[in-house]
Amino acid sequence: MQQRFFFSLLFALFFISCESNDNNEEIIPEIKPPTVFTPTKWTKGDGTIDDPYQIETPEHLFYLSKIVNEAVPKTPESEIFLGKNFKIMNDIDLNNMLFTPIGKNRELPFFGNLDGNFKKISNLKIKIIDEHLPSGLFGNLNASIKNLSIIDSSIEGVNFVGGFAGETNGNIENCTFEGTIIGKNYVGGIVGLGSVSITNCSFNGSIQGEGDIGGIIGFCYAPTGQIKKCFNKGTIKGISTLGGIVGYKSDCPVQECYNIGNITASEQTAGGIIGWSTGGNNLNVPNYTNNCYNKGKILAQKYTAGIIGRQDSGQVNNCYNTGEISKLSEEYSNPIAKGYDYDFNSVDNCYYLSSSIILDPTIVLIRGTSKDQNYMQTVSFVNDLNKNNSPKAWKQDKTPNINDGYPILSWQ
Repeated sequence: MQQRFFFSLLFALFFISCESNDNNEEIIPEIKPPTVFTPTKWTKGDGTIDDPYQIETPEHLFYLSKIVNEAVPKTPESEIFLGKNFKIMNDIDLNNMLFTPIGKNRELPFFGNLDGNFKKISNLKIKIIDEHLPSGLFGNLNASIKNLSIIDSSIEGVNFVGGFAGETNGNIENCTFEGTIIGKNYVGGIVGLGSVSITNCSFNGSIQGEGDIGGIIGFCYAPTGQIKKCFNKGTIKGISTLGGIVGYKSDCPVQECYNIGNITASEQTAGGIIGWSTGGNNLNVPNYTNNCYNKGKILAQKYTAGIIGRQDSGQVNNCYNTGEISKLSEEYSNPIAKGYDYDFNSVDNCYYLSSSIILDPTIVLIRGTSKDQNYMQTVSFVNDLNKNNSPKAWKQDKTPNINDGYPILSWQ
């Protein structure tokens, strides 16, 4: 009797187990294979200004990368898109598939012009391990990009790393990048390195590297380098020469820019706008930093300042800092710029919040004029900043107080 009961119970458990397995099989979700984009040539447009090539799908972007990068250097094939025009017609989701930068090196740059048409590229993923190859949507760019946003994306490389271009001597206008950028040297939210004109661009996310790192560009130089009306909201971490807008600049004018991101250099040289400013030997090229402000926290071992961490040359005009400035070596810190007494080095009409510098004023060489919070939030302070400007570069921060009541730039 007991034996019969035992076998009955065993059979019941086996039946329940089988039924449970059947049920589990029914609810197992379908495993979809990863998305694969087959490079496919666009079918619309002839490449002229009036009828640009139309980029409509991820496959079109992958094709553009393939055709540029597989050309033979220094042949007509490598310049197939010289002077040609492209236009993005739709928002494009690249689904985090590994993408090879368009124009993989200096021998095979991208020569065309891209109009983003105010569209968005999302989930761009790039990972380059060769220290000689640039990283970005474009590796090496010898043309222009405008009106494009890249969001929810990650760019990882070694040297020459930027959201839109690792290296370029072209023009970039009205572009934004939101995401993560990781590199070693010459790393920027928009461009890694170049003699490039960048206007109305911004970065928001995180940047990590070693040296020459900027929220907009890592290293900007003459003769055509200039940065205007750009801003950084991202965090920047590295070893040395970090700036909210430019990491290192040589005869590269910067104007009407601001930084609100926190910057941390584990060793030396960090500035709210510029990490390190040099140049001045070419009298035909301006080397100023005008009408900029910083409210991000800046931390480094030495050479730390609200506007320029280390100023070997260049002029700083009509700027102010409200961000906290701190470091371990007080003799190399300043609320505006840590500089040297060279003939082509000056600071004029610059101010800082009196409570922003966490340092001993008997040790630090102060450059700029201290003001308290109440005064810096008045129209009188706006007038102070504008006294050397025509047209006026500054305006009062009224409701809804996008800058906590401190002056903002006229274009904001």
